Amino acid sequence: MCATGINPAIKGDCSGLQSDVFVCIGKSGYATTISTGTPVPVTPTPAQTGMVSGCLRFYDVQSGEGCADIVSQAGVAQTDFYNWKPGCKHELRRLASHRPALELPAQSRRPLVELQ
Repeated sequence: MCATGINPAIKGDCSGLQSDVFVCIGKSGYATTISTGTPVPVTPTPAQTGMVSGCLRFYDVQSGEGCADIVSQAGVAQTDFYNWKPGCKHELRRLASHRPALELPAQSRRPLVELQ
């Protein structure tokens, strides 16, 4: 599966991805070098059906994008993304929709940041 354990509704070919919703691109324990602040991260809505609780980074997929685009736009290490979603290693199809957004790990204690 493309999103094994994180976004179980997304299949190995990335079908099942919903338009204009956020997908998880990071879990608890995600390493970061961003300094800490005080706000607690909030899960953006709408979110992909079946997304696991405890997700700390999110990406909203735009029409025509694929897994490699998520890696590039969200600034996620390709090895991490593919470890979280092993089926994406060979994914060539494009995903459904996107407005890039990123929620920083809990240790950063910063609110949702939208990438432009």
